[in-house]
Amino acid sequence: GKVHAAGYNWAGQLGNNQIWKEDPNSYATLTLEGRVLRSLAAGAEHSLFLTTDGQVISCGNNSHGQLGNGEITSLPTARPSVVAVAAGGRHSLVRMSDGSVRAFGDNRKWQLGVASSTTMYPSITTVLPQLTVAKVFAGLKHSFFLTTDGILYGAGDNSAGQLGTGNVSAATGPTAVLGNVTDMSGGATHSLFLVTEGSAQKVYASGSNSHGELCDGTTNQALRDHVVAVRPELGEPS
Repeated sequence: GKVHAAGYNWAGQLGNNQIWKEDPNSYATLTLEGRVLRSLAAGAEHSLFLTTDGQVISCGNNSHGQLGNGEITSLPTARPSVVAVAAGGRHSLVRMSDGSVRAFGDNRKWQLGVASSTTMYPSITTVLPQLTVAKVFAGLKHSFFLTTDGILYGAGDNSAGQLGTGNVSAATGPTAVLGNVTDMSGGATHSLFLVTEGSAQKVYASGSNSHGELCDGTTNQALRDHVVAVRPELGEPS
């Protein structure tokens, strides 16, 4: 499979073994040695590529161990195999086929979900070993882990209320945020949550809203997740 990449490449994050500054008229094509990709993720200055055989290829800035190895641009083969990846600003999350999660990279805001604020370089740490994780998500300096029973846990930076916990205190370990979550996305300092409530799907948001990123028609910060939109055909907020 081939991947087309564009943009800033000072650290080799486009994965083409070259370094250049951004050029809107240029893009890189990655062959990845004949491997077929399942998914990919882009961080601030690094990239992760997950292949169908459960291998992770990583490239770009490794200043905080976010590539998962310390020196080489690929994550060491692990069993069980990797089935999902997420890239934050300078940290990475991988979900294994047995529902466990490995996290590595910058942990100064506890975004890896472990209490130590030491950068995990080049260590790989296991997160939420007692739970089965279905999906992983990474914001700039915060992370979310969605379990198979629909409970969403958040960890890391919460200076703008982006974890949706009702305060601005950082979460040094995974903290339960919402239930019945089916999907979500983490931005730099805000987060969006897709929640199923009966027959309705509602979008909740929390965090910084200085540029209207919560889509609620205001620029007011939200410390706790609140409804900002729904799919009309599935019902309105109560």
